[in-house]
Amino acid sequence: MEASRLACPTPTSSEIGCSRGRNRPPHLLEKKAMMPHLSATRRRLAIGASFTAVVLTLAACGGGGQADTDADGNTVIKLGMFPVADVAPIYLGIEEGFFDDEGLSLDVQLADSGAAVTASVVAGDSDIGFSNPMSLVLAQSQDLPIRVVAPGTTGGATAEEAWSGVIVAADSPIQGAADLAGKTVAVNSLKNILEVTLRTALENEGVDPSSVQLIEMPFPDMPAAIENGQADAAFAVEPYITQAVSAGVARVVMTPYESVAPEFPTSLYFSTSQFIDGHQQIVEKFQRALEASVAYAKEHPEEARDIVTEFTEIDPGVVSAMRMPVFADTIDEEKIELYMQMGVTWGLIEEAGDVEEFLAGWSAS
Repeated sequence: MEASRLACPTPTSSEIGCSRGRNRPPHLLEKKAMMPHLSATRRRLAIGASFTAVVLTLAACGGGGQADTDADGNTVIKLGMFPVADVAPIYLGIEEGFFDDEGLSLDVQLADSGAAVTASVVAGDSDIGFSNPMSLVLAQSQDLPIRVVAPGTTGGATAEEAWSGVIVAADSPIQGAADLAGKTVAVNSLKNILEVTLRTALENEGVDPSSVQLIEMPFPDMPAAIENGQADAAFAVEPYITQAVSAGVARVVMTPYESVAPEFPTSLYFSTSQFIDGHQQIVEKFQRALEASVAYAKEHPEEARDIVTEFTEIDPGVVSAMRMPVFADTIDEEKIELYMQMGVTWGLIEEAGDVEEFLAGWSAS
């Protein structure tokens, strides 16, 4: 899923360090003095005709070329991603030296939309990117050379571990999925991951998905919308769930990701077939460093939680209370196939793509 998309400062490439130990990369210490924060919640990946035209125009420029090196001789990887809790292992890996151990230096390029990340990767301006599985399935359906290289995050194994869910006003008569029939539910972006996940979950719960009206709304606006009646419910993510529930204005009535499947993938790291084919060893080094970073995040959950406050602007009190994403160390091929089937079922793509080709960058590792 695209997870909680949070407003944050935008560091320049040179401000991302690869320091070992508890020395913070410079931008983490100076974030308040940076450029104005991004509104990542307000622009979601929608791969339509105009986006595809732009990306296909850029595609001729991307893919190959000699990798750059930094002053220490490390290979530079240009990494496009969002400033969200999902990417905490990246920052921990930088801080703990896992990427440096592999001879890599991450040039982290923060974007304000999935469309921007995907276009940047396909154009070759970023080497590796971060996005949600449905957006990448949509990109593949447009014949873009997208290949997954590593797992990102998943939903919870159970509803109790969910870090997203359908919320309603605290005094709403809606008690569960069955009560959503005939109601209006807000999602952050139509024709993408939350829509197909919610529709599939409703069907699994015996609710006719066509009886539920979906409207598009940025995550930060959802709590107020269910309070004032603009929407009956909203498919929200952290930290907005914790903020609304803690304030006593909302409660969770359904956890769609967990209803579709336990530990359902919500984000992935990806590149292009051209970059992978031309830089296989670099990709493998990135995969090893990320694997070590994820393992460290799992072994040190409080450090993973703590570092979120340093590359986002979420209130530390909210970070301490919210549920963190589940950092994944593997990819379930059957669940990726399910995304493709969901895309076909709900009319986002005409036919399922080749899952082996889609996962080729990961499978080769």
